[in-house]
Amino acid sequence: MPNLYPGIKPLFPGGRRLACLCLVVFLPAIIATIVPTIVIAQPTISSVAPLRGPVGTPVTISGNNFNATPSSNIVYFGSVRAQVT
Repeated sequence: MPNLYPGIKPLFPGGRRLACLCLVVFLPAIIATIVPTIVIAQPTISSVAPLRGPVGTPVTISGNNFNATPSSNIVYFGSVRAQVT
C-alpha cells in the first residue's frame, strides 16, 4: 500500500509501521469511521513533438492535468530525467 501521507509515519512498539491510517470518531450513540481519501487528477498526454531527434532536442509534451509549475512535472526519457521548463 503506497504511503499517501509521507509526512505521517505512525509507529507501533518495536518500530512496526501502521499499514492503514484511519480516524475513528466516538460521539454519544454514534460511532463513525472516517477514512481520508485524496483524489488527484492524473496527467494525460495528448501529443509529443517531435517524435525523434538527437540528444538535447527540445520536446513539447501537451495534455491535461500537468502541474502549473513546470519544474514540478517529472519527465523521463528511458532512465534519463529531463529538465522541464
